[in-house]
Amino acid sequence: MFQGQLASQTKANLDRIAKRVGDCPNTLFAIIHDEAHWASTFQGAADMCINDDRLRKAPNVITLFVSA
Repeated sequence: MFQGQLASQTKANLDRIAKRVGDCPNTLFAIIHDEAHWASTFQGAADMCINDDRLRKAPNVITLFVSA
């Protein structure tokens, strides 16, 4: 992966998850970001996934940030 750009497989997985979140509004989705202190650079892959508005603003998604 390159900063500012998601690998194509990562983008495809993110799109698949976002579609499922939208298609299943009565299902609660939990995103667990382990090692949240690592690779938290602006527009890095983690930033682009965790801060994707389709997931971040969805009422049926919770995000848990875990850091040692």
